[in-house]
Amino acid sequence: MAAYKFFVKGQPVPKQSFRATVETDAEGKVKRRGGYTPAKVKHWATAVGYAAKEVIRQPIPGHVSVSLYFALVDNRVVDLDNLSKNVLDGLKGVAFGDDCKVTELYLKKCVDKQYPGVWITIKPVIPGTGKKKNEGRVFSVLLDEKIIIAKSTIYNRDDFQEFLVRIMHEYPNDFLGILED
Repeated sequence: MAAYKFFVKGQPVPKQSFRATVETDAEGKVKRRGGYTPAKVKHWATAVGYAAKEVIRQPIPGHVSVSLYFALVDNRVVDLDNLSKNVLDGLKGVAFGDDCKVTELYLKKCVDKQYPGVWITIKPVIPGTGKKKNEGRVFSVLLDEKIIIAKSTIYNRDDFQEFLVRIMHEYPNDFLGILED
């Protein structure tokens, strides 16, 4: 599975702590407690989700690596972690099931008055290895002392077993071995 890379145009909006509200009656007793997320925060997360849907057809299964490169219109003080929270919320359910599946997160910000927004790169990760899936090992098949042209990129043990079974079924009499490139 390849990496997904796309740009969301607009001024990135950070998601800060949940805003709490308390309503009291005339005597000062608490009538209702609640909270809210400001509209501009919701709109930015929604824009990120729509941009992701244009590129990613279904959520990536398993763990993912996410890189976020923010281009801001000015040098205002904005925490990268708050910027990333809102983007990850927008990607939730579109790029991955839940943001707990993000096992690697790379963040960077700069000032770009002409093209504000965020570059988003999402890659599947093999659990426990830290390797991105597009960093798999490439193998060729040896048939009758000839290496066939078809190659396969193997990411984990299950992929290798599936690859081996498929080759043995397709070439039962000619199969000699597999070479790692």
